[in-house]
Amino acid sequence: MYSNINDSHSFWHCVYGQAYLKPCPQSFIWSQERRKCEKKLPTSTTSLPATSTSTSTSTTTFMTTTTTTVPIVNCPRLITFDNIPGAGRSQQPLPNGFSGFQWVNANYMNVSYYEEVNGWSGYSAALSSGQYVGLNKDGKMLSMIINAAKSFTLKSMIVASAWNDNLTLEITGKRGGSVFKSQRFTLQLQQQSIELNWPNLEIINFLSYGGEPNSDIKGNGPEFALDNLCVEFPK
Repeated sequence: MYSNINDSHSFWHCVYGQAYLKPCPQSFIWSQERRKCEKKLPTSTTSLPATSTSTSTSTTTFMTTTTTTVPIVNCPRLITFDNIPGAGRSQQPLPNGFSGFQWVNANYMNVSYYEEVNGWSGYSAALSSGQYVGLNKDGKMLSMIINAAKSFTLKSMIVASAWNDNLTLEITGKRGGSVFKSQRFTLQLQQQSIELNWPNLEIINFLSYGGEPNSDIKGNGPEFALDNLCVEFPK
């Protein structure tokens, strides 16, 4: 994917050897650095003090998260959804046993194909590597149950709301049948990194709900996308 030098609201996208000029949703512009359409903020009339500094590597033009992403090289076990046996273009359930887990209400999606058919969405925003992301099927609660070890550590992940603005994502970690940790996040149609480092888990539940349909996106509902999920098994 490459920027269109004549129009920041569109970009060149290559699918199966053919290049297509694709528009970003209304009020979104293309970021070549992040290779995604990102929401453009209104221009502020307030000037920042000359001594102020920014902790973000992105410009203030875009709505971006400042949460630190765990580098891939430091992740003991990275789940990218790009090595699923027999994965095709259509959305399918994640096979049980994939990456050492039993998956409930968990699908995978080829983002390039989905975007070709349906246009840009939060699925494209969440994509961090390869062509595939995970998602909660029909907006239901997605669960990961460890079956390759006694427990695991949930370290970090990349997420984005598929369609709704201000989508609530509640992540709950359980062990021994009891809730160990639970935390809520508000997701937008942009990539967001979450770092948790919750140890000794047996089950993780992802429950998403609420939010408002984004008028620039085709589709609505509590679906969210997940990529570059970093976990660790005990040694």
